[in-house]
Amino acid sequence: MCFGSYIFLKAFSRWMDGVTMSNEPEAVPGSQAIVQQRFNQAIELEKQLRSLIDSKGPLGVNVWDLRCKIRDCYEGIILDDHDFAESHDVEQALWRLHYKQIEEFRTRIRKSMAATTATSSGPTIPIPGAKNITRSEPVHKVLASFKSFLSEAKGFYHELILKLRAKHGLPQDFFSTEEINCTNNQKSAADLKRCQLSCHRCLIYLGDLARYKELHGDADGQNHDWSVAANYYLKAISFWPASGNPHNQLAVLATYVGDELLAVYRYFRSLAVEMPFLTARDNLILLFEKNRQHYFQLSASTNESNSQASKFSESAKTKGEKTLPIGDGMKLALKDHKQQNPGSTAEMRKSFRVRFVRLNGILFTKTREDI
Repeated sequence: MCFGSYIFLKAFSRWMDGVTMSNEPEAVPGSQAIVQQRFNQAIELEKQLRSLIDSKGPLGVNVWDLRCKIRDCYEGIILDDHDFAESHDVEQALWRLHYKQIEEFRTRIRKSMAATTATSSGPTIPIPGAKNITRSEPVHKVLASFKSFLSEAKGFYHELILKLRAKHGLPQDFFSTEEINCTNNQKSAADLKRCQLSCHRCLIYLGDLARYKELHGDADGQNHDWSVAANYYLKAISFWPASGNPHNQLAVLATYVGDELLAVYRYFRSLAVEMPFLTARDNLILLFEKNRQHYFQLSASTNESNSQASKFSESAKTKGEKTLPIGDGMKLALKDHKQQNPGSTAEMRKSFRVRFVRLNGILFTKTREDI
């Protein structure tokens, strides 16, 4: 073989190698690899966050920046690969990131309020050898920071719903439950259902954020308006009627206003759906136990009233007072009772609700300790 032929063959071989390599896929990470990388990064950042909080406290430098980075990672996963997010519970991990900070704020509020109460009760006597107690934060400052955090988290979840709906070609009104035809938008029904489910969860989280804001809105904690949280939960039901979670949250709101009957109804709804919220059963048992105590108090009060009425009747008979015919006597007695007890109707309704809830508790728990 001549030298020229050898050069030609070597060049041809290099050219063929180049053609073969160009036909092969490039060694660039695919979308799944990128998503997995983001997830691993979020896990690592969460470890760093825990270490930072343990060493510097929840108010330490860079804590907020780390939380934002973790949140961005989780949001990117949800938007880029919904299947991966579902299989790795990314949405729940994202909420836990917010909920941990909520618990930190609630702890700070309790400590601050306890310190304020202790200060108002009088100066403390220093104890030799005891550790110095650091001065707590003013309650109004902690509450202001908490409100600011809740508002920021609310904005984040609003934006996440809009991004999810935009990606799947759904209306930008995040309260709209209207679905777009899958064939026109080249989106499968399964993808749209997953989007609706994610929006449903976000609405529950928004309801929880509104609930916490109202629960810790003022230092006195007297006036509460639960309508904003309730509307979010009701919208969540409209997005995904098969879920029991929002019914459980509505039951929690009912317990805040002392409406046991409404709470029982919502807890039952929470369990009687395709995707029951199993925690509702434990909540029901706790509610029935509280109601049992209310029932005992009501029964004791009723027995005392009946005893006084019986004594009055016996006294009237002893004195030889005239009695009216049953029909006229009942009418006059009811008229006199209404005039003297204008709130009797409300008391009767309250008594009925307590007894009705007690009956449901007996049927649900299959116990009759009070009978």
